[in-house]
Amino acid sequence: MAKPCSVLRGRHEEEAEGYGINSYKRHILSLNIAVILAIISTVDAYAAVETCRLRAVVLMRIAMDVQWLEKTVSRLTVGIIEKNHTLCSATFSDVAKSMRENGMDINIRVFQCDDRLSDQETDALSRFIRSCKIIYVGSDMKEYYGSVLELTKGLDVLTVGDEEDFCKSNGMICLYVQRKRWRIMVNMRAVQEAGIRISSEVLRHSTII
Repeated sequence: MAKPCSVLRGRHEEEAEGYGINSYKRHILSLNIAVILAIISTVDAYAAVETCRLRAVVLMRIAMDVQWLEKTVSRLTVGIIEKNHTLCSATFSDVAKSMRENGMDINIRVFQCDDRLSDQETDALSRFIRSCKIIYVGSDMKEYYGSVLELTKGLDVLTVGDEEDFCKSNGMICLYVQRKRWRIMVNMRAVQEAGIRISSEVLRHSTII
């Protein structure tokens, strides 16, 4: 029988201790997007755990160049929506830990689900989304794209996926690999409708649709 959807609190920050990113990944958070993309394109883009780590680094760096409707965001909460069996939340927590060590107050929350959403779970997902400023949805959750994006309508929540179809489904940002190089795609209409501003530096190195 499929496990019910659940929100995890705190556990992944402890688990992340075992997934320490290399020191160079800690330092590139202070670099610009172009340099980061050039560095991570030299790493094996198809190693699953490494891909999660690198995607987290790019996402956290982009977050530093985003302005929400609520101009002063005291704590940046990133919500990860994932299958029960994935490790991306632990690797995202690891990158967030390194950012906290460098003075950025960031928190990772996780919503795990391995089955179709019930009405009660949809309500739980809605509350989860409203507690976050960024929502990341992996490609293994493709069947949830519609539900997640519907629940973010009218909210200044930055939605991020890891394939082009996410942006084409009205997601805001996609971080994906094409011809062994990391790319950023931005759906400007979705971003503007949410009242979110993304810096010109990020946009300059993105494909805009």
